[in-house]
Amino acid sequence: MKKLPTTEKIMELRKEAKRSKAIEAYKFFYPTVSMISNFEALENLGARANNGFLIQLTTPDINALTQNSDTPYGLGYGDVTDGPVVLELVPGPIMGVIDDANFKYITDIGLTGEEQGKGAKYLFVSVDYTDDIPEGYIVRRLASNRFLICLRAVVKGTDTKEAFDLLRKVKVYPLKEKDAPQANTFQDFSHKKATATPYFVDGKFSYWKELKKALDLDAIDKEYYQMYG
Repeated sequence: MKKLPTTEKIMELRKEAKRSKAIEAYKFFYPTVSMISNFEALENLGARANNGFLIQLTTPDINALTQNSDTPYGLGYGDVTDGPVVLELVPGPIMGVIDDANFKYITDIGLTGEEQGKGAKYLFVSVDYTDDIPEGYIVRRLASNRFLICLRAVVKGTDTKEAFDLLRKVKVYPLKEKDAPQANTFQDFSHKKATATPYFVDGKFSYWKELKKALDLDAIDKEYYQMYG
């Protein structure tokens, strides 16, 4: 009969198992921590949920993931905690994507979206929303309450005015305000310093604090149940 492991060996194995799980969770939830960095940066820079956008031509002074300097950006975020949110796009050369709070893909919009640049009103609803859906909207159901709005204006030439003017026509607002939505705000950050990445918590205990904050502030994604454990 083989010998059972010693107490010391058992403790060593348990610590190694916990370490392995921690590393797995760290890597798995990195997109979630990255996204809360985006939300916090947008809020701090004046682009509030369901109301504002940052418009910018990205420069090296803007520390953000995956952005480039080819086309001007319009960045904002929505929150369906208190009800559905409308994203209204005018016809024109705008393209973009919507990602949820875990950086999971929701939909393309604009030239690459269902409306193919013809203009549309997107309606975002929570995973458990059961009220009637009004007509005239392209509806997308979210697994989280908050979502990132990432737009790009694709215009000819190097003059950004035309692109910025187009981005300023985009609207985001709660559905309950559809008859008289508040005017959106647009903050130009083309030549300012900004940070929207988890770089400053990477490899630190504060990473886990950011992750806890992200999970506490949003809905539980059913696909993530095992990883939450």
